Amino acid sequence: MIDPIVAGIIGSALVVVLLLLGMPIAFLMMFVGFIGIWVLTSLGAALPVVAKTIYEVAANYPYTIIPLFILMGGFAGSAGITRELYETFDKWFRRLPGGLGVATIAACAGFAAVSGSSVAGAAAMGNIALPEMKRFNYHPKLATGVVAAGGTLAFLIPPSLGFVVYGMLTEQSIGKLLISGIMPGLLLAFAYVVVVVGQVKINPSLAPATEGDVSLKEKIKALRGIW
Repeated sequence: MIDPIVAGIIGSALVVVLLLLGMPIAFLMMFVGFIGIWVLTSLGAALPVVAKTIYEVAANYPYTIIPLFILMGGFAGSAGITRELYETFDKWFRRLPGGLGVATIAACAGFAAVSGSSVAGAAAMGNIALPEMKRFNYHPKLATGVVAAGGTLAFLIPPSLGFVVYGMLTEQSIGKLLISGIMPGLLLAFAYVVVVVGQVKINPSLAPATEGDVSLKEKIKALRGIW
């Protein structure tokens, strides 16, 4: 029988290799764990563990909130809510240094309140904001950084999948955790805005000024995008 320490080292190396090959993490962990139990014990012991784990995860009612939050974000993106959020904040923040970047962060914060998934937030805003910033000659480093940073707001601003999973693992109140993320999420969004404006102030070539003024009437009319 193989030494458990050697098996652990080989298993860790196999995880890295399969990860680099692009295997989905869930199947990767299940496969390596199954092989490890098989090698250290027997096939008869490994199969029930895999079956039990799959059933317990799928049958865990609280975890249904995770795909539903992601689905809600998908509906919001398909319905055009993401674009409306971006267009609204674009009209309000256009004249600021790096205005499109500021609008992207604000829209990410708004989308975070309907998704809960950082990946979904970054993907949804990236499809809309990146082409727009590219059109106005924003530096790719700034454009991609703004989208990537803005996507992380979904981890704090409720509904947050991170808080849901943490609450279930530690048996804490999920409601209290979600509420506790509101202010830190908004403060983090404000900090991102300050960083973007500060960088563009220091180096204006990162984000050329956007032409065209927006009247107060247009700004007020654009607020329906948030509603």
